[in-house]
Amino acid sequence: MLSADSIAITFPSPIAALNRQFDQVAILSAHSPRKEMAVLGPFMVAEHKAGAYVLLQRNPNYWKHDEQGKRLPYLDSVRSISSRIATSSCCAFGAGNST
Repeated sequence: MLSADSIAITFPSPIAALNRQFDQVAILSAHSPRKEMAVLGPFMVAEHKAGAYVLLQRNPNYWKHDEQGKRLPYLDSVRSISSRIATSSCCAFGAGNST
């Protein structure tokens, strides 16, 4: 940490498209009672359960727009299921269990 509002990140080697890597960075204050996040990308973490899933919600402050001026992203949320749970869900679905 460089200061109260600055951080430094050192990588062991050059990284291609580094500016895109930070589109998904969420920084959570350990000192804030509200636990708000500073998010640079199109989504922010809304909910998570370790080993199960992460629910990403659209960032209302995301700055990018499409060619017609519509705010990005188009999706309201994305749920990412852990690979272990996703594998068992796919197997269950393939076996005819859709619940």
